Amino acid sequence: MKTLKRIVFVLTAMALLIGCVPLGFAEESTSGNWKYETIKGENGIKISGYTGSEKVVKIPETLDGKIVTAIKSSAFAGTQITEITIPKYVSNMNSSGTSGTSTSALAGMNSLNKVIFEGGFERKSIPAGAVRGNAAVNEVVIPAGVEKIGNFAFESCVSLNSITIPEGVSVIGIKAFFNTNLSSIDLPDSLTTIGHSAFSGTHITEITIPKNVNNMNSNASGSGTSALAGMNSLNRVVFKDGFERKSIPAGALRNNTAVTEVVIPAGVEAVGKRAFEGCTHLKTTVFPSDAPYADAVAGTIKEQTGNNDIKVTKSDAEYNKYAKDADPVRPGDVTGDGQVLADDARLALRNSAKLEELDEKQFRAADVDGNGKVLADDARQILRYSAKLQSTFDKAK
Repeated sequence: MKTLKRIVFVLTAMALLIGCVPLGFAEESTSGNWKYETIKGENGIKISGYTGSEKVVKIPETLDGKIVTAIKSSAFAGTQITEITIPKYVSNMNSSGTSGTSTSALAGMNSLNKVIFEGGFERKSIPAGAVRGNAAVNEVVIPAGVEKIGNFAFESCVSLNSITIPEGVSVIGIKAFFNTNLSSIDLPDSLTTIGHSAFSGTHITEITIPKNVNNMNSNASGSGTSALAGMNSLNRVVFKDGFERKSIPAGALRNNTAVTEVVIPAGVEAVGKRAFEGCTHLKTTVFPSDAPYADAVAGTIKEQTGNNDIKVTKSDAEYNKYAKDADPVRPGDVTGDGQVLADDARLALRNSAKLEELDEKQFRAADVDGNGKVLADDARQILRYSAKLQSTFDKAK
């Protein structure tokens, strides 16, 4: 019995010791003004502190031959740094890791004005929770090549009043700009997904949704939280024109009680489930005069809101006040008649052989593979599309 008790005691003690010491933990090392930790089993190192006095700081890509891949939460708290550059290999800047819901690496940097994310092939995203909760930052540089802005990346950066999101970004994460001081935002055409509550608590009054965006709700059925939830200053939503825009995404504006006007392009044929559910202050829908599905689309919006008094405006003048790219190019429609037919292929082929000139819009329609040239292969694809032998155009590699 005593032997059994001793075994239980030893096992309990070992369990307590293991629980108190994180597996893979290594002691803090120093290299110049930098402190860092090495995590066993990982290739990179984590910056844990800075002892220098410089106000403009660029974190090195490597220390002692090891790549910097992470920055510990509050690593620079209390420093006088005003500008910091984050190296391209860093993918973890929050104590909760990829969820981004906890303390940021830049927390407690009360003098910080500017954050620069270094560009490069390796920089594909802005880490989740990267700058979360830093109330001092008012300028952020996002480089070309970034494809995703992580969840909570700039949440509660209350001094951030403007930002440029470069073309190429396809995903804006959950609450990425929640409770920032933004009053306007330009979204790139490359965008396909906007996470729920991405701009909640901002001062944005009008937003244009790019033509490729097809995900604006936390639930694919539209029953979750909208990307535009909590935007209490939002008056107008403009859905950008383009051949790609056939419908309003499910749950797109669900439960936004501030928006009063929605601008919808001619090509929209349908409204996703619950897209306008709970939009209690929506008063006006605006379409171009030749929108063939305007009545059906407006009818669905009225049904979803439960408000049959919503005004339906069909006016090119009114639509063009707000719509950007009001004259889109449909790939393959070289003649501009709204259809892709054999005659479009003929024109493309004649241009490729330098037998016929095309204007700028015609040229863009004929260049279906997007390589900046009109070649015989473009004509071949257009002809196959017109004959329903292919449903999409293959892009140049």
